[in-house]
Amino acid sequence: MNRTTILQPGRESRMTRKPSTKWGKPPVDARAKRENSAAVNRATLKLLLVKHEGLSLKPYRCPAGKLTIGVGRNLDDRGISEDEAAMLLDNDIRFVWNELSRVLPGFTSLDETRQNVLMDMCFNLGTAGLLKFKAMLAAVGARDFDRAAAEMLNSAWARQVGERARTLAVMMKAQRSGPPRVRER
Repeated sequence: MNRTTILQPGRESRMTRKPSTKWGKPPVDARAKRENSAAVNRATLKLLLVKHEGLSLKPYRCPAGKLTIGVGRNLDDRGISEDEAAMLLDNDIRFVWNELSRVLPGFTSLDETRQNVLMDMCFNLGTAGLLKFKAMLAAVGARDFDRAAAEMLNSAWARQVGERARTLAVMMKAQRSGPPRVRER
């Protein structure tokens, strides 16, 4: 009977199991065997960890008092990597774009710069907070971007976030593809 060897991490012992027909024949060379074994072991380990750690899509305090998310990810001690932060940002950008496409008539017909301005504000304020900018959104809908920029700056938000609001207002007015360049003195 054909068996695939699975090395358990951190152990010298080996356990054997039948190869899954889903994966076809076991690989022939030793390196391919190790890589296949790691993938099979990882899938098994994931199931075991989810069973024991649970899956939480929101942060919580574990019994040891550590801020935790996902499947036992200790945010206090480990945090997240840049790659994980980039993946979260990509997901959040997609979510915000879809949300604003749904709740703001004409959002998808705006140029990229003005979409970016509204999405940046939504990241900062949340959708509900952005929707409170009724005069600014009316000006955007009327394509009066100078007035929209003025409405942005005439707000408690602008006083709180300072340079962020000024940058976004310039972008709203000027239809630049990115933030304005900083002049050297």
